[in-house]
Amino acid sequence: MAKPISVNAGMIRQLATEDYRVKITPVIKPHAIVIADPDLKGSYPQLPGARTEGRAVKDILDANGYSVVHKEGSSAAEIMLSIFSDTYKIVHLAAHGAFNPEPDKPRGMMIGPNAWFTSHEFHQMSTVPELVFVNCCFLGKSDGEAEEYYRNRYKLAANIGTQLIEIGVKAVIVTGWAVEDQAALSFTRVFYDN
Repeated sequence: MAKPISVNAGMIRQLATEDYRVKITPVIKPHAIVIADPDLKGSYPQLPGARTEGRAVKDILDANGYSVVHKEGSSAAEIMLSIFSDTYKIVHLAAHGAFNPEPDKPRGMMIGPNAWFTSHEFHQMSTVPELVFVNCCFLGKSDGEAEEYYRNRYKLAANIGTQLIEIGVKAVIVTGWAVEDQAALSFTRVFYDN
């Protein structure tokens, strides 16, 4: 009998951590936010593939009874206002991402020129989504030295995936490598369809 591809190919990693929120305020209503290709105002190339992905996710969630806030090409201020002004059961992010082990370098999801959505912002969320899908390059990448520095200095994770698990998100999908548009779209559609 053939083994599942996830066993043979090592597609799934599980993270266990001793740092986590004890009290979690869950989201009850079927509400989601999809942030796709924020407006970078020419500071970095826009991502048409992320826009396509965002529309596909919105359509699938709409068809399944979710109320969806769809932020496509939005400014950093609009994104921050949307994230923190409501509660979401599902958060889907499709944009540029960066992981830099040096603490003074940008890291997180790029939401505008010199504007980043980081593990700090996720830590600030008062309610905890059940699912966060982060389709941004490198945001699940781990670096032991960076993690130790952030833990000691900021009491946060250096990596967004780790931070999401620590705030109590039940299911986290985050990439630790560069994201190719067509593969990302295919994986996203199959995931949400099923």
